[in-house]
Amino acid sequence: EQASGVLCDAKVPIKLKEKFYRTAVRPAILYGTKCWAVKSQHENKVGAAEMRMLRWMCGKTRQDKIRNEAIRERVGVAPIVEKMVENRLRWFGHVERKPVDSAVRRVDQMERRQTIRGRGRPKKTIREVIKKDLKLNDLDRSMIYMSVSSRFSGEDVSAQNQVKASVQRKIRQSIAEEYPGLEPVLDDILPKKSPLIVAKCQNHLNLVLVNNVPLFFSVRDGPYMPTLRLLHLYPNIMKKLQVDRGAIRFVLAGANIMCPGLTSPGGVLDEEVGAECPVAIMAEGKQHALAIGFTKMSAKDIKAINKGIGVDNLHYLNDGLWKMEKLD
Repeated sequence: EQASGVLCDAKVPIKLKEKFYRTAVRPAILYGTKCWAVKSQHENKVGAAEMRMLRWMCGKTRQDKIRNEAIRERVGVAPIVEKMVENRLRWFGHVERKPVDSAVRRVDQMERRQTIRGRGRPKKTIREVIKKDLKLNDLDRSMIYMSVSSRFSGEDVSAQNQVKASVQRKIRQSIAEEYPGLEPVLDDILPKKSPLIVAKCQNHLNLVLVNNVPLFFSVRDGPYMPTLRLLHLYPNIMKKLQVDRGAIRFVLAGANIMCPGLTSPGGVLDEEVGAECPVAIMAEGKQHALAIGFTKMSAKDIKAINKGIGVDNLHYLNDGLWKMEKLD
């Protein structure tokens, strides 16, 4: 009742209604759906409920004969069914990345062994629903380690805060220590007199913005890393690894960088690069970096082991973060 009061109030700006819906209403609707074997009839009902609320926000009803697409374009909210799929795939990725002997993986294995389905239960299991989601989105299991920014959009920003001077100094110091080559131009990139905004996003992604332009990002409590647009302006601030030509299309699809792509002819390893280190990913025959990654093992180990994932792909050309030149 309180939510409908906000959504239906003509005095409340549409932008504020949109934020309220995305941060309070939609998460409540989607609670728990990430691990449900949702039927198509459930998706239809949820989609209809969302559309009704979006019309409330615009002060319109079906009698106004305005198409759903026009309403959705006005409020700038993605279809809730797409968010359900996104949440399921994110949950699937979290589970798959857990150690095989972890509790959640053991429960998952137990559920897979249950072949008899009780009366009234959905015909498809959650695994079958996820398999369909992967197929419809042209994904495969090898892409569960996809970049955190691959599907990033302005909708994923949950909060923006102008940081205090003390926090701003701490961020500047952290960036200067991680990238000594930036120190001479740091005042130009992060002017002391300009407000510094930190935006918190889904997937534990944090953005550092100046004048609404994303300049640095971090994942969880990891180090700050420059966006590719900033890296292209200052290409020598990060340590570099180079992949061969055959790996380029996989990196640009969001896949992590495998060791053989760095050790084969065309790949280049800087043996000074250690484990858990931010790096620029270069490509054979290309001038500019195509991705920014975080090493899972040192360059020496990548060369010696030569199998498995060597670098996590966090941000790459034409991903969601690249497309968002400015945050409104």
